[in-house]
Amino acid sequence: MVRRRTCRGAPDARRAIGPSRFRPASRRPGFGLIEVIVALAVLAVGVLGTVGTAHVAARGRREAEARERAAALAGELLDSLAFVASPVDGDRWVRSYRGSWAIRPHGGGRVVELVVEYRDGTADRHLRIHAFHTPPPPRLEDSR
Repeated sequence: MVRRRTCRGAPDARRAIGPSRFRPASRRPGFGLIEVIVALAVLAVGVLGTVGTAHVAARGRREAEARERAAALAGELLDSLAFVASPVDGDRWVRSYRGSWAIRPHGGGRVVELVVEYRDGTADRHLRIHAFHTPPPPRLEDSR
């Protein structure tokens, strides 16, 4: 009977002495090339998804800011027209925003059709508002 040399000289040990580099490739510790490629592909998909989401969020923020500025301009124009007894058609440019209004008679007052045109970074847009205009009340004289 031929005795094999085993770890620590124990004849019943099941492991043979020898460096791990002689193990078959399937039993070596670590990752294989296919596993690394799959992990990198999954990581790339995740990064691309994150970048795409950030791009869509930035575009939505730009569009919302442009819409907010257009609404603020519309409010300013309507406030200024409210104190005019007989407003007439007109327009006003503020930076890259163009506000134009048309006055139409309606019942006992007038209807102001206000359109603010602007560009939000992706397309030319417009904000359309219809408001009822009545003449401002007469000023009361100071009775002192």
